[in-house]
Amino acid sequence: MTATPRKRSCCTYTWVLAELFNLVLLIGIPGCVWYIWPLVGKLLMAIVAACRIFGTHRVLRLPVGSLLCSLLALDLFMYAVVRALTWLVEATRRRHRRERALEQATSYESWLEAATSLDAFEGRETWCKVAESDLYDWSHTYSSTLRLREAREAGDPQRLMAVLLPCLKPNVFGVLEGQIYSSTRAGTKQIIEEFVDEVSASLEWLSKLRGRGLTAALEAERLSFLRAARASLGNPALLLSGGAILSVYQFGMVKALLELGMLPQVISGSSGGAVIGSVACCFTDDELLTVLREAVESPETSELYRELGSHGPLHGTRLWKVRQLLRRGRIYDWEHFHKHMRWFSKGLTFREAYERTGRVLNITCTPLRSRGRRAPPLMLNHIDTPHVDIASAVCASACVPGLINPVYLLEKAPDGTMHPYHQPDVSGSGETVESRILLRDGSFEADIPIHQIASKFGMSFAIVAQCNPHIAPFYAHLNGRPGRPSGGRARTGGWRGGFLLGALEVSLKEDMRKQLRTIATLRLDWKLFGCDWSHMWLQPQDPIAGVTLTIDPHISDYHDFVGNLTAPEIQRMVRTMERNTWEASTLMRTHMRVEKALASALGAVGAGGEGGPGEGGGSAAAAASMTTTAATAATTTDVRAAPRATPLRSPTRGEAAAAAAAGAAKREATHRPSRSPARKR
Repeated sequence: MTATPRKRSCCTYTWVLAELFNLVLLIGIPGCVWYIWPLVGKLLMAIVAACRIFGTHRVLRLPVGSLLCSLLALDLFMYAVVRALTWLVEATRRRHRRERALEQATSYESWLEAATSLDAFEGRETWCKVAESDLYDWSHTYSSTLRLREAREAGDPQRLMAVLLPCLKPNVFGVLEGQIYSSTRAGTKQIIEEFVDEVSASLEWLSKLRGRGLTAALEAERLSFLRAARASLGNPALLLSGGAILSVYQFGMVKALLELGMLPQVISGSSGGAVIGSVACCFTDDELLTVLREAVESPETSELYRELGSHGPLHGTRLWKVRQLLRRGRIYDWEHFHKHMRWFSKGLTFREAYERTGRVLNITCTPLRSRGRRAPPLMLNHIDTPHVDIASAVCASACVPGLINPVYLLEKAPDGTMHPYHQPDVSGSGETVESRILLRDGSFEADIPIHQIASKFGMSFAIVAQCNPHIAPFYAHLNGRPGRPSGGRARTGGWRGGFLLGALEVSLKEDMRKQLRTIATLRLDWKLFGCDWSHMWLQPQDPIAGVTLTIDPHISDYHDFVGNLTAPEIQRMVRTMERNTWEASTLMRTHMRVEKALASALGAVGAGGEGGPGEGGGSAAAAASMTTTAATAATTTDVRAAPRATPLRSPTRGEAAAAAAAGAAKREATHRPSRSPARKR
């Protein structure tokens, strides 16, 4: 009897509360709009007036930039979550004991044995035997191999050169595509290996051609062909990125390349990579191997540990560094750094280093200017700056804002004294510190100077070492990387962590790039320490032909990457990057074998020093020679009987002026309106 009224009262209270809520909404929302709308209108009027007075960019720069930065931070957070999920998916995969043997290998021979055994265990040798693939032009690779072998076995040098010249190009038929080498740990398609073997054997056969059949005309044709092949193939180069103390990883790459006989003659470094590049170009092969092997075998007593660890330049506690940064705007003085860098460069200039080791060292740095945003970075080498002290160039390239103050280059005079490089004429009281050209970190605008090195030294194949802490973590290698297949199923594409996580990773990364490009284009970035940081994430990092090796960063690497290292840390970094280089050795050997065979052939015929990287890459004469050789080989079957093609040459001033006048007269006659009989009447 008592339950029914109580139930009705509860329903009544609920109905009353609902009606009150509806009443508040009906009265409150229009009231709020009526009250707030005038404020919004006044705010908009104030913004319009401020834009008219101070400029739209100055007024809206902060809110628009904050919005884009918020979207960028959200993308970054989601990207970190996706990468963590990918790592968890891969961590659940059962690892075979042979994989652990790869990580414990201490020499290339033991690593290669373990990698070959693991490929055979997983059945990857079957993939190598199948020539057909969508990743490269397998049909032309196969046919070119057969044609080269037939011409060589028939002893026909003219036909061999005609077939061989189109094969001496960077990434010919796509045989250097990274995905071809991502399906196995050691080796690649057998048809590619046979193609490289045949190209190398053909070059060797041409260089050893002697006897009665080698006439003067044929010998001249062979020399012209080899010069054209040198210009067509280009030169390999090693490009070392910045990365602060993480650049020590790159010592492992230099050690592996030197032991495998694949260290390029051209080496370029920026920021921390300039330190490693100076060691590679100033130390001879024996000295370099001794220093790097000591760092791995006995790190506690090695010279590398002394210069980067116990007596390194990045001394001091974190509290002391923060106090120095807040008090002086920088942590160290460049004079202190310059004294330490003299061990890495042996006190040499660029020309002295080139004459001592035969390697070309290039260091990039960014001049402080007033300022042209598109001005190119400064390239320091034995051609442009032969007498500049390498230690001062390394300090200039590693001059990170907040770490050391902007520096100026030093040049060695004929009497051995040092003085500031490239000083402008100063009148009046003489030279001052303000009149010198100050430089800062080279990674700001040319961390990996691909286009500059290609145009300067004829680079066509690049080995890139990427160690930057803000770039390397974004290399996901979704389908694996050379020498390290992904854990995904091969029949579904071999995606790391699955296709869905891979799609999210690519989408988020491209969205972050879009936000960064928008910020840079609208000039919404803020200058920190007086520097423009917009180029740090938007530079081209990957070569068109070549390979990019990234580090496997440890969590401790980000603990203090602006500090001296311990001996175990140096040992771990060198060994880790050395194994990463072993993994990509198959791809690099595909190009370097042809490169070595061509260099040996040029040396055998007495043209080994022409068109090399030390002289600035392929010359115009070599390119003209290449054109002449190709035309002659394509139109004649017997070179000795065919007439010699006229070599290309540059026109004189008189010929150029006459040609220009004739062209102008022809254009005037062509565009002159004709007078028809109808128009005359």
